Amino acid sequence: MDIGRFMNSIADFYDEICTPCSNERVSFLHDFIVKYLCKGSVILDEACSTGETLTNLNLSDSYKLIGMDLSTGMIRKCIEKTLSSGINFIVDDMRYLNHLEGKVDLLYNNSIAWLSHVDEIEKTFRRAYDVLNTGGWMIVDTNNSETFYKGQNILCTSSVITDTYELYKTTRFHDLKKDYLATQIYTKYNYKDDIIDSYASQLHFLICDKESICGLIEKAGFKLKQILGDYKPDGIESAAYLQFICEK
Repeated sequence: MDIGRFMNSIADFYDEICTPCSNERVSFLHDFIVKYLCKGSVILDEACSTGETLTNLNLSDSYKLIGMDLSTGMIRKCIEKTLSSGINFIVDDMRYLNHLEGKVDLLYNNSIAWLSHVDEIEKTFRRAYDVLNTGGWMIVDTNNSETFYKGQNILCTSSVITDTYELYKTTRFHDLKKDYLATQIYTKYNYKDDIIDSYASQLHFLICDKESICGLIEKAGFKLKQILGDYKPDGIESAAYLQFICEK
């Protein structure tokens, strides 16, 4: 099953069991937008999943917010949750952005790990450069390869348990330095109906080192202004995630 079909299938499960945004991420993006962008600026969240990051920014009255995802199921979930939010959600591929109308002032991407090859990352960065206004920003938020490989768990699980059902997500990481694969399984057991729904797929999971990402950013034409670790300027070596702040 390809990633688009798989994400369509598990959109409802994903929205319930995953935390695609954190308080630290939301606070960082909110403060960055208010500090560097004038009101009315256009912000694009590439691969927005179920829209949690944009929704929690609480900025749709002052800025034009656009959420984009390859999965129609994820975008359907976004729209269901945010009918009166003023956020615009579209189905599109971050490598191409064929359905984006007009330029943007800030592009946020935390999903390059799901691309299959470094060439795909380069294509994504080059397309981001094309759609940004001059002086616009790209923020790339991705795993820190140093801490990921050192602390990698082969099997990661999470769950949600209520009075009526149990929902489980399991991710098994393969030898990522060799074949860039992870197997992901979502399973929901409904007590009332005694029904089990389960979806599984093998997905690409590409972790690039910091130097490679810096090279791809500069190759696309961006000026790399700063690298943060877990949204802070210090402690990059021990951070779980790195944020690359880039200007066109």
